[in-house]
Amino acid sequence: MTGLTCTLRPEQIGQVVEIEERTFAQPWTVDDFEWVSRDEGAINLGLWKDETLVGYAIGAIEGAGFHLASLAIDLPYRRQGWGSRLLCASMARAATRGCQTCRLEARRSNDAALQMYQKFDFAVDGVGRRFYTKPVEDAWLLSRPLSAL
Repeated sequence: MTGLTCTLRPEQIGQVVEIEERTFAQPWTVDDFEWVSRDEGAINLGLWKDETLVGYAIGAIEGAGFHLASLAIDLPYRRQGWGSRLLCASMARAATRGCQTCRLEARRSNDAALQMYQKFDFAVDGVGRRFYTKPVEDAWLLSRPLSAL
């Protein structure tokens, strides 16, 4: 597997939104991604294979913690290790910026994501009741220390 992980640039938002819309029932908007791309406290990474954007990870630094808000891999590249690669790059970037922990939410029904997060030693901290609205579903609240990278 080859790939390049880089900070997303504002002109790449269109590609990110296309993946977002193919992935999530309640996708972020172009405005959401543009706002994050200008936020100095954000970590926004894209993962490319040759000239193709394979996936992205977006998150915010909140004190000593990193909140991974969205991670998606485009349909043809799923279950090939791209998500793991992007998750590792995001956590490593957060650690270099002084973050001690990483937290995120995942749909309780998203078995593929939950398996990946379990592989990276994320622990369940609780349940976010009715966290998602389309369709309505609870979220697992997950976290892990970044010191173990």
